[in-house]
Amino acid sequence: MTFFFIFDMLFPVSSRILAVTPFSYHRPRAELEANYAKGLHKLSGKLLKASKESMGTVNQAWQMVGAELEQEGDMHKSIASAIADDVVRPLRQLIETQHKIRKGVESMVDKTTKNLHDWRAAESKAKKQCYSNCRDNEKIQDMMLEARLGRGKTLSDKETLKMEKQRRKAEEAVQKSDLEYYTCCIRAERARLEWESAVYKGSNCFQTLEEERLQALKDLVVKYHKNAKEAAPKMVATAGRLDEPVSACDVEKDIQTVISAKGTGENVPEQMLPDFYAEDMNNIMNRERRREALEKFIQMLKTDLERERRGKQGVENLAKALQETPTFGGEESQQDVNDKLQHMKAMLAYLEAARYKVQSSLDELSNKPKMTHPLAKHIEVHRDKQGLTFSILKVPPWVRGNSVDVSPASDSPTGSPNWNDRGTADGTSVQPDSDFEHKSQLPTDNTVNNCHAHSDDTQEITPTPPVRTKALTASPNAEKKQISVNIDPSSTTPLKTPRVFMSAPRYPSLMVVADEFSSQGSDRDYQTAMTEDNVDSGTKDGVYYARPLSSAPTVGRCKALYDYEANMYDELTVRTGDIINIHEKQPDGWWVGELEGVIGIFPATYVEEID
Repeated sequence: MTFFFIFDMLFPVSSRILAVTPFSYHRPRAELEANYAKGLHKLSGKLLKASKESMGTVNQAWQMVGAELEQEGDMHKSIASAIADDVVRPLRQLIETQHKIRKGVESMVDKTTKNLHDWRAAESKAKKQCYSNCRDNEKIQDMMLEARLGRGKTLSDKETLKMEKQRRKAEEAVQKSDLEYYTCCIRAERARLEWESAVYKGSNCFQTLEEERLQALKDLVVKYHKNAKEAAPKMVATAGRLDEPVSACDVEKDIQTVISAKGTGENVPEQMLPDFYAEDMNNIMNRERRREALEKFIQMLKTDLERERRGKQGVENLAKALQETPTFGGEESQQDVNDKLQHMKAMLAYLEAARYKVQSSLDELSNKPKMTHPLAKHIEVHRDKQGLTFSILKVPPWVRGNSVDVSPASDSPTGSPNWNDRGTADGTSVQPDSDFEHKSQLPTDNTVNNCHAHSDDTQEITPTPPVRTKALTASPNAEKKQISVNIDPSSTTPLKTPRVFMSAPRYPSLMVVADEFSSQGSDRDYQTAMTEDNVDSGTKDGVYYARPLSSAPTVGRCKALYDYEANMYDELTVRTGDIINIHEKQPDGWWVGELEGVIGIFPATYVEEID
């Protein structure tokens, strides 16, 4: 569906022609003024017909004018000159001006549409060539393998060299066609974004023209009303009947009425994602070459993602500067920056969805469980008549939102899930560098009772870190035990309010049970007072210390990609750029590591390994 067809649905021709009809009937009306009723009845019928098919208060006013014209058979000749000066001439200027503006907008949209079609055609051609080269490469690779294993016909040295040369040429052709296809996909998406921007600007321009048209018609009917009041008493009586519909004219209300009745709904952009030969498991391809190709595509997409993120950060900084300093740039500059930011968000979604597709294929090849991603449910996969797959991402509204911050959900102030059940790595995608992880989390109703402490008399405790919580061993036949709280007042370290959790630690290996306070933090020791049901009376109270374990081995290091705020007492708070020593990789996506002398768990989705 083209833009102009959508606009014709939104503002039908019968509505726009209303601007031409008064011009075409007022001129002969001035000439036929002497004929009185006969000419007026004829023109009244034209006006009623033109305005009857439209809606809104302005059109209702013109309908009333047409009805009253039937009773104006004895109209004075003096009205003819007033009509010519106040109606005919302004309408002619309005029609000519709007026609020129409309032509300019149509030319702009046609240009971007043609550019988009050209890149789509180039993308389709490159895709077919890419698939063809991949098939040829697979055939030659299989023939070389059979020759090396001594299967089939024995080849001479010359034939072997010839086949080896063909194999190298086939591999080079595959690499070249893959890169060309990927470039066409990127160019096509950018062309689609330009086309979409032109469509939006054209829509706004046409809406402005429609408002000007209705405003002009409103002004004309007001002038007509004024001239009618200055005419003979009979004309004054006719004008009195026009008071109510003329005063009820409301341009904004009419625009909203037309949009409500003829609107096409929210626009959902569709992005044509790249579909590589190696992604489709139905395509014949060597397993190792498929793996290498998928890994190459993933690395290529990651590189582009990082580049887009850096560019987006720069545009966001510019947008903030424009907001904080209005004199720095005009309204047009701010709009251009916002448009560029929306384009970058769309490109991030495009690259992220493509990376998810390729990663899913790689996981399937490696027999790994299928990963989750917030964009997964918005991707549709189809096959064309030639059997080639094509994937479409229907961009969700939250990608096109106005929020500048696209960070993980741990920083979200709108609510948090029930952290007593973390799920797999913060409950988000298992991808390590996704910009869209936070969209898969929705606030739950249980945002108050995340910890099973008593809510009636809970007080905020601000001890000095590291936090060391009194541990309790649960037993079915337990009685209540009271554990006291003491906070060392001599501590000079800034105090922070901990979250009190009565449930057992998720990873007990992080905690050490001791019978007395350690000497390492004698000036920062504290005890926590809480009442716990179901505590075994035969078990002695122990103290849990959140401190480094001297015997914990290091299996590697990782770098934090995002900020993460600890939500439970056994978690680490990390900031972007922090280097964490990894002690253990849990299978559910939570890793155990050490940061600045403190050991805790953190989500693997927020970091990337560096060694």
